[in-house]
Amino acid sequence: MTISWSVIRAATAEDCERLDRAACRFCQRHNLQSLNYIPDNPDASDGGEYGRYLLRLWTACAHRALRHRWATGIMWGTVGFTVD
Repeated sequence: MTISWSVIRAATAEDCERLDRAACRFCQRHNLQSLNYIPDNPDASDGGEYGRYLLRLWTACAHRALRHRWATGIMWGTVGFTVD
């Protein structure tokens, strides 16, 4: 399976800062050491239902932090989302 990145806009320093702060708050709230504990594909991992729940919550946090309803992260200096 190939996953590609769809670009919404160029990332700013403020975007990076907002996403970092959101990630720190998210990890504290859910007692995670890092976001690496949220599986990219919860169906194929041991995360199961709880993994899907965390992924859904994190996606909503990323949308708010990056101020765009489709944005899921920052990659290669751009704000965007993955496309299967």
